[in-house]
Amino acid sequence: MTLSFSLIAIVACLWLSSTDCVAQAIAEASAKSSITGAVQSETNDALVGANIIIVHLTTGTRHTAVADGLGSFSLPDLPAGGPYAIKIEQSGFRPQLLTDVLLSADKNMHLELTLLAAPGISRVKNRH
Repeated sequence: MTLSFSLIAIVACLWLSSTDCVAQAIAEASAKSSITGAVQSETNDALVGANIIIVHLTTGTRHTAVADGLGSFSLPDLPAGGPYAIKIEQSGFRPQLLTDVLLSADKNMHLELTLLAAPGISRVKNRH
């Protein structure tokens, strides 16, 4: 939900003198969500340092995270709704793009992502 739509909803509720309506509009405007997940290669190796970029397509607001030593990442306190685009990238791998992602209020979206080696780059699984 965009800020302008939220403001219009609140003004409309005030005009109608409905406190329930105002409370609901404020709650929807401030609803949060989160995204957690892990990034790995096609050989199941954690992609440490992979960049996760999420962009709210309506407002252009960007949020970023970097995969940790286990390939895990977390993007907390995201405005619920969307649509969002999520880009996952790591040097030597093909980037992955998810589009039109919608986030539910007060819920976490968990993603398990696999990036493929970029053309011309071969990867061998570490057997240690």
